[in-house]
Amino acid sequence: MLDFQLFILAIIPILLFIALGIFLKYIHFLPDTGWYAVEKIIYYILFPALLIHSIANIDYNFEDFMPMAAALNIATLAMFILSFFAWSNKTLSGARFSSILQNNIRFNSFVALTIASQYNAGQFLPLVAIGVGMLIPTVNILSVWSLVIWGKSTHKESPFSSLFKNPLLIACAIGFAIQYFDIPLRTEYHLGLDFEKHILEPLAILGKATIPLALIAVGTGINFELMKTSASSRIFWALFRNLVFPIIALLSCYIFGIQDLNMILATVIITASPTATNSYILSRQMGGDAPFMASLIGTSTLISAITLPLIIFIILNSGILDVAY
Repeated sequence: MLDFQLFILAIIPILLFIALGIFLKYIHFLPDTGWYAVEKIIYYILFPALLIHSIANIDYNFEDFMPMAAALNIATLAMFILSFFAWSNKTLSGARFSSILQNNIRFNSFVALTIASQYNAGQFLPLVAIGVGMLIPTVNILSVWSLVIWGKSTHKESPFSSLFKNPLLIACAIGFAIQYFDIPLRTEYHLGLDFEKHILEPLAILGKATIPLALIAVGTGINFELMKTSASSRIFWALFRNLVFPIIALLSCYIFGIQDLNMILATVIITASPTATNSYILSRQMGGDAPFMASLIGTSTLISAITLPLIIFIILNSGILDVAY
C-alpha cells in the first residue's frame, strides 16, 4: 500500500511555495504586469517542456490510458451536469453560473503535477501529465461553450480554435508522438543526434523550473479582498468541487475496471486538486463573473490544503481499493 506519510511530505513544499507567492504579492515584490509575465513564461515555455519530457519517457502503452481517459472525462461531464443545480437559486446570473461551472470542471495542473513530482515522480508524474493532456480538450470546450452562452462579452472565441492554440495540449501531442513513434531512436539512427542528451535533457531542466514558479504564481493569484464577498456561495461550491469531483472520479475508475493503483491515485490527484487559476483570465476575457471566479479560485486553493490530503488518506487507509478491486 502506498505510504500516506510520503504524500503529506510531498504536500508541505506545495503549501510553502504558495505561501511564498502570497507573501511576495503582499509586499509588492513585482507589479501585476511582472507576475503576468511570469505566468506567461510558465504557461507557454516551462510547463510545456515539463509535459513533453514526462510523457515522452512514460513506460505505459498508449492503449493502457484509454480507461483512465474515459474515467476522467466521464467524471468531468458528471460535474458539468451537476453544476446545473445552481439554477435552483432564482437570482443567479448567467455570468455567475459560468464561473460556478468553470470552478466545478477545471483543475489546477500545477498543483497536480507538483504533488506527482514530489510524491513519486517516476510513477505518478507521467500518469498525471497524461491525465492533464486527456482532460484539456474537454474542460476547454465546456468552459468556452458555457461562456459563449452565458457570458456578457461580445468576444466569443471558438472553443476549437482555443484548443489548437493551447500550449499544454500541443505539448501533450508532441510527447505522445515521441513516445508512440519512438522518435528518439529514429532521430539518433538517421541524423546522428543524441535525442536524449540534446533535446530531452534540456526540456527536463526547463521542466524543473516549472514547479516552484508555478506554485508561487498560484499564491500571487489568491486575492483575499475578492474572497470577502458571497462567502456562503463560494465556500459551498469550493467544497463541492474539491470533494465531489474526486469521489466521482474514483467511482468512474471502478466502472471502467481500472486496477492499476498508480493510475487510480493519479486520477484522484488530478480531480482533487483545486480549480484552475486561468479560469479567472477566461472569465475576464469572455464576460463571466471574474471577481466571483477569483474568489472561488482562492477558496478552492486554500481548502484543498485540507481536502486533498484527507481524500488521499481515506483512499489509502479505508480499504476502499482493496474492496473494490
